[in-house]
Amino acid sequence: MKDILLFLGSGASAPFGLPTMIDLVRLFEEELLKPSNESTNDDDKAAEKLYHSIKVSVTNAYGYADLESIFSVLKTISEDAKYSDLGFASTYAVSKIRIDPTDTIYTSNDDIYAKKLLRKYRAFVRRKCQIKNSKDSQITCIYSDLIDKLGTKYKFQKVKGKDGKEYLYPCYCSIYTTNYDKVIETYWQGIATINDLWRTDANNISVLNTEKQDGSVLNLIKLHGSLDWFGLDNGEIIKLDSMTSTYGKRKVKGEFMLYPIQQKDLYLHPWFNLFSRFRQDLQDTKTWLVIGYNFNDEFIRNVFIEALKRKEEEHELILVTPCAAEVFESRFRKYKSKVRIVPKKSEMCQLLHKFVNK
Repeated sequence: MKDILLFLGSGASAPFGLPTMIDLVRLFEEELLKPSNESTNDDDKAAEKLYHSIKVSVTNAYGYADLESIFSVLKTISEDAKYSDLGFASTYAVSKIRIDPTDTIYTSNDDIYAKKLLRKYRAFVRRKCQIKNSKDSQITCIYSDLIDKLGTKYKFQKVKGKDGKEYLYPCYCSIYTTNYDKVIETYWQGIATINDLWRTDANNISVLNTEKQDGSVLNLIKLHGSLDWFGLDNGEIIKLDSMTSTYGKRKVKGEFMLYPIQQKDLYLHPWFNLFSRFRQDLQDTKTWLVIGYNFNDEFIRNVFIEALKRKEEEHELILVTPCAAEVFESRFRKYKSKVRIVPKKSEMCQLLHKFVNK
């Protein structure tokens, strides 16, 4: 069994000026107040009204509303959904109030405004998840401390970076993340090779290969894709700096970033393979260090819980996040013998330093 697996949420990137999911709600609402060049002010106001209507409705029903929940509703509206598309339980509930399940749910211009909001949301996320070059040294400082601390305990090997300095390197280890940013790639650049599941084809194009294995290097798996993932019309996923209409004589269909609420897409390429790999890695690793993640995504939470339930295997889940105590109480109390928390409330940057120096 492997020693340790790292799982990084948005909080792990927060020290470098990138927003958490909570930050994104506030920032996106500010974005909505800015006038758009693609439509009239009336359209902007209608889209903003739809957004706030959804937010109020979701908050009244669940007690909170984050971007994931609002985005989920917007996506359903934009796809001209019927009541029957909402699932069996919802279909039955609808039948009790005498509505035909085959009817379209939304009959106004809400689908137009929903599509507009989705375009804004995607552009907004892409812009907010870009790392500033000035943050490189801070990334190196914080993650060097973390990797050195873990490396001393788990006996990572030493490698020499391009700067001539020695670094501890966790070969055979895996890092999983739901982040779209490139913080981790930035840290390892110039230190050592990592297996990020990309291969170079005969035309020198970087193509995603979810089956790529290399037992001697660090593995990095981005469960929700990344800013530079784009899909071609032949089904391949390639790496590009920005969106373009064609690449290598193939049509570029669009970005490959999985938003947490797109659960039905988890059965499609490449997400199915990435999550299958994740489940197997959890089973094969003793300690899971989770940094800056609050487990709001039900699917990912259940993958961890499924692995924790295996009585024949001894696993340990370590939570490093400002609200670790709350996450433990609400998500993992049943498995308290297998969960350890770093509970002190502080900024994520301070928390990482506190963890690695304890």
